Amino acid sequence: MNELDIALERLHLCAFETADGVSNCGPMAALALENLGHPALTSGLMDVYVPRFPVLRDGSRLDGQEWSSARGDMARALDWLATFDALLAERDWKDVLIETLDAFAQESAGPSLAPDALLRLAYATRALEGQDSVPRRRELAFALAFTAAKSASSQNDTENLNAWAAQVRDLAEGPGGSADDIAKLVGEFCLAGATQYVGVEGERSLRTASVVLPSAFRFLLPRLPTPLARDIFIAMLSGCAVADAAQKSSGSADKGPDTEVERCAESVIEIRYRAACSVHEHAILMADACLRENEIRPNPIFCRAAADAALRLSPPGYQEWR
Repeated sequence: MNELDIALERLHLCAFETADGVSNCGPMAALALENLGHPALTSGLMDVYVPRFPVLRDGSRLDGQEWSSARGDMARALDWLATFDALLAERDWKDVLIETLDAFAQESAGPSLAPDALLRLAYATRALEGQDSVPRRRELAFALAFTAAKSASSQNDTENLNAWAAQVRDLAEGPGGSADDIAKLVGEFCLAGATQYVGVEGERSLRTASVVLPSAFRFLLPRLPTPLARDIFIAMLSGCAVADAAQKSSGSADKGPDTEVERCAESVIEIRYRAACSVHEHAILMADACLRENEIRPNPIFCRAAADAALRLSPPGYQEWR
């Protein structure tokens, strides 16, 4: 096992959320540290992060008739975990992933898909694509269980979300609605999110969602048929709408270049190192997402946003996005 697998085993002793409902971003941060090239720092991050969460309890496998009533109910999250543990032991993980997402996306009523749960699912998929191991399969079970049990927040910027969703639907339903076309749209959202992040002062952790969420969708996109990809992408964008609303209500105009941030932005190596050393899950995730997008479509704004997150996001007292 490598550092990621060891970290996942530690995280799998933890509940899905803190006592006040903050989602467990530890698995994503652990994989992001690997992506940033600093897996050796994973153990230190876990030493700080794991104690924030209650100890996990046992659940019972749901039968087929219980799925509908248990959807969107965090009180049944442990039962969902037992259910997906069993399913992933019996079947190919790729089939379980697609069939579960398709079933939830097809629901005509009931809880919508929560973006923070889909984020964990995207990173779990990426981890399994890299290497199939017992801890990584268990992480997929956690991610699917969280997706099943978590309801999306109603605190969305409806105007922006509707506009963004319309763009996704128009592209996916039109003649050019291929996975490549959707991937290009993902890049546009990420660039807009990074531009917004560096352009406004004030609370910053919440606004990392506007890059982290759409960029993580790339991990799921290759496995999803276009109609399902459209629905999942729209659900993840709802988290960006929350971030956009927070920026409008609490932010102020950027005061101008920060010399240290500008200097750090000139070196991808330094960005990776400073983010990894931050011991801040959102700084790590933001740097990982921005540098990934910069490799796909180089733009200085991604390096500036990554450097800003690496240097200016620091615990304690930051606001979590859920």
